[in-house]
Amino acid sequence: MDIVRHCHIDFWETPRQRQWVAKLEDRFLKKERQIIDIQIQEFLQKGIISRSIFQEEQIISPIFLRPKPDGSHRVIFNLKSLNDSVVYQHFKLDTLEKAIQLVRPGCYMASLDLKDAYYSVPIALEQQRYLKFLWRGVLYQFQCLPMGLTSSPPLFTKLLKPVFGHLRAQCRISCTGYIDDSLYLGETVQECMTNIHTAVQLFISLGFHIHPKKSVIVPSQSIEYLGFVLSSVTMTVKLTDAKISKYVKLCKGFLTVYKKHKIRDVASLIGKLTSTFPGVQYGPLHYRHLEQDKTEALKQCGGGYEAPMVLSNASLRDLQWWVTNLDTAFRNIHIGEPECIVHTDASLTGWGAKCERMSAQGIWSSGEKCRPINYLELLAIQCGLQSLCRVHHDCHIRILSDNVTAVTYINAMGGSKSEGCDILATEIWDWAITRQVWLSAVHTPGAENTEADSLSRNLNPNLEWSLTDRAFTRILEDFCFTPSVDLFASRLNHKLETYVSWKPDPFATFIDAFTIDWGPHSFYAFPPFCLHVGGSSSSLQGNQIELDAPLIPPGPSPQLSTGITSMQGIRESLVSSGISANIADVILSSWRQGTIKQYNVFLKKWTEFCLSRQTNSLSSSVPLVLEFLHHLYTQGYSYSSLNTARSALSALCLSSQAHSESDAIGKHP
Repeated sequence: MDIVRHCHIDFWETPRQRQWVAKLEDRFLKKERQIIDIQIQEFLQKGIISRSIFQEEQIISPIFLRPKPDGSHRVIFNLKSLNDSVVYQHFKLDTLEKAIQLVRPGCYMASLDLKDAYYSVPIALEQQRYLKFLWRGVLYQFQCLPMGLTSSPPLFTKLLKPVFGHLRAQCRISCTGYIDDSLYLGETVQECMTNIHTAVQLFISLGFHIHPKKSVIVPSQSIEYLGFVLSSVTMTVKLTDAKISKYVKLCKGFLTVYKKHKIRDVASLIGKLTSTFPGVQYGPLHYRHLEQDKTEALKQCGGGYEAPMVLSNASLRDLQWWVTNLDTAFRNIHIGEPECIVHTDASLTGWGAKCERMSAQGIWSSGEKCRPINYLELLAIQCGLQSLCRVHHDCHIRILSDNVTAVTYINAMGGSKSEGCDILATEIWDWAITRQVWLSAVHTPGAENTEADSLSRNLNPNLEWSLTDRAFTRILEDFCFTPSVDLFASRLNHKLETYVSWKPDPFATFIDAFTIDWGPHSFYAFPPFCLHVGGSSSSLQGNQIELDAPLIPPGPSPQLSTGITSMQGIRESLVSSGISANIADVILSSWRQGTIKQYNVFLKKWTEFCLSRQTNSLSSSVPLVLEFLHHLYTQGYSYSSLNTARSALSALCLSSQAHSESDAIGKHP
């Protein structure tokens, strides 16, 4: 009740006049003085201020004019000196985000603006001495809560809290308020009209005045609120046209190359750009170069905001983005549930990622190992997304990481503390934006991130073999040949920009060289050593190309099939096990082409699996085969596919082991 009857300002010390306020009239233009004269007369008529006399311990503060959006002006109290004595109050405002959360598809909205809201709160008589100003030789004092006092927003918010509480709890109204602005929602036009009518009656009964020009009492599915346009039809938030024009013009003024600007002006620009983020979805990606330039300029000049500075090319590119995109920028109100969830983790050895039944992993390069762990965690996110989500478009992907910094950099679209992490986070978001993918990151305890953690640690560094750059260049020169694709490569050892990896890889153009047609490509091939059957050279069907050396074919490329992944490989293994060539041909000819194609797929994967275990692919055991089948299952293969894989291995093991062993594999449950 203290706020309602005689509001007291909470001071931590007795305020004192620190500086005498000089005559103010000379600081204003003639037109401005006339505006202030009119405002003072209106204040006197409304009882907002009263004439006063000089008193002990009084505080006289200057006043200034602030333009309103409608073209008029508002007289503001410059209470900077008095605010130093006011107790800081931490309080929570219902911001635009609260309003956005209330919007539902197709709902209707209306808004109210309270006229002279602060001036409806009376100040205790004994404290009015601290709220004085001098104009044309006459001393005035505020009798009501003034604008410019740091405690005015929390005091007024506290005053209206029970009002909105009553509207929500007793009247069942969906609403939110920000100081003197409030928003009301309803599923239908009638419901929204009822809500707004109830709110108007309540505010009037409490002595408040509704501003008719600023209020929107006719329900609409698109409404301007706190400088943004909320739409329940498109479910988006946008800047108003006036703000778009204002900020585009502002950015253009900073785009001149090599032009010097005051650090204070750049800081003001940054503040204005960040204020647009609720309606500019990707705005956070395009302001940090400005922040970095400002910080560096302050360091060089010793902290003076009036010093000049020059914007970097990166900052100019960011400003150009705002000029080009601001008029079409928006922010989605609801992103929706994630389509897939990716678990990622990084160790000092490598990275790992898991998405449903798919997984990916890799080791760090020598340069990457020197990076801080926060950077590696972000790099693990990048590698995981680009390896496992390469086919995802127009969806929401959620990242689970046990690193708080990485989670923060993803959700904030970058950061200012680490330039490396900021660049990496920007690259991750650029990848997502090109696919119209929305990213969200959530922290998960390390104890619950076991699969990704295991993938990041259980790595075989001996798999990353490649020719030296010098040897590779010499081969190209000797053959006078320029290949277009590296068939057997990875993120760390590829020799060409376009390459094919063995397993999911963040930057590979294709996965698994044996599942694509080599014909259209001029390729370079340095195949893994596991493709050598029995330690001898194996040839690709079609053109005979040796696989025990780096390869650059002179003519058309062969089609798929090599080593034990081809029927010819099985035939050779059958013969080597003591079966005659004629019998082997009969066995193979009994298989249908569809069976051969199915077997080829799983024999190739078996070869890869044995390589990862450093095991001979022609010698097997039931436990190893069961482990392989479980590996296929975790990759999403069905039970019928697992039976096909088991049959393929049974045929292969028949060629290399005793019949009892192959029978065990073929008949094992």
